[in-house]
Amino acid sequence: ARAVLESPDGLRLGGRKREITVLMSDLRGYTRFAEQGDPTTVMAVLNDYLRRMADIVIAHGGTINEFIGDAIFAVFGAPVEHPDHAERAAATALAMQRAMDGLSADLAARGQPRFEMGIGLHTGEAVVGNIGSEQRTKYAVVGAAVNLAARVEGCTVGGQILMTAATAAEPCAAR
Repeated sequence: ARAVLESPDGLRLGGRKREITVLMSDLRGYTRFAEQGDPTTVMAVLNDYLRRMADIVIAHGGTINEFIGDAIFAVFGAPVEHPDHAERAAATALAMQRAMDGLSADLAARGQPRFEMGIGLHTGEAVVGNIGSEQRTKYAVVGAAVNLAARVEGCTVGGQILMTAATAAEPCAAR
């Protein structure tokens, strides 16, 4: 947010193409819990999950583009450019899965159901920038890279991270 606001064109509507890595995650079993659970408990569990995962994304230099219910759409490499965006996204996915172990243990200790998370990663070119109107503006990431990351995530089972060959082919600082 700081980078966007400090930029002279930060709030101007429009976009540009940028290579980024998209991370999509989704909880398995949460929808049924939300439909059948007490609203206060449902929202408390969701907010705890989102807080923990948001902290991890932000710590790795990612930007949360949206929370879509219990799904998270995060981007690495925009608005702040990072040459190691794919590596950051992969490290984030691993940290998120480790954090799910702790969250599941906490939920079980409170008598709540355990959840698992699937994560999909894809690296590619996307259009990034501000969309909307004078009344409401939003930083957005659009294009095939976003759609492919969502499809990859949809193929995961709980506890799994899948990445495309494009993400795996990105240079890694540890190599």
